[in-house]
Amino acid sequence: TRLQGDWSSDVCSSDLEQGKYQFKISYTQRIQRPYMDLLNPYRNTNDLYNVSYGNPKLDAETSHAIELGYSFFKDFGSFNIVAFHRFTNNAIEEYSALNDTVYETTYGNIGENSSDGGSISANLRKHNLSVSINTNIFYYEVKSKQAGLPAKIGRAHV
Repeated sequence: TRLQGDWSSDVCSSDLEQGKYQFKISYTQRIQRPYMDLLNPYRNTNDLYNVSYGNPKLDAETSHAIELGYSFFKDFGSFNIVAFHRFTNNAIEEYSALNDTVYETTYGNIGENSSDGGSISANLRKHNLSVSINTNIFYYEVKSKQAGLPAKIGRAHV
């Protein structure tokens, strides 16, 4: 039996000028435990050429997020801008290996991912009409610690 202790934390600081603006900086740490199917060590041999099984030695994923935001409030509505950096150093990923003529698929804490980006939104009000506009832009990068896989893949999204 393995005794495991996980801690999660959130820190947030903001400066609010009532009815004018809000400045916010935050750090968040989240833990995602592996699903039961990913831990199950029994081999699925329904297809003799593609065998899959779980990994009972998986650790929980730990992700981190740092955000910096500014909100501006006026009679016409509000304007918000947020920048962020998020990362996970022990992401659970599926991987396969060829063992003679059989592909064996399992899971490991082999992934690293990070995302940098931001969002801009505006909420406009005029009489009984309300309009919301928002956009997000970010760059997502995935790295693998598993031998034989591409070392890094990046994608930009708007």
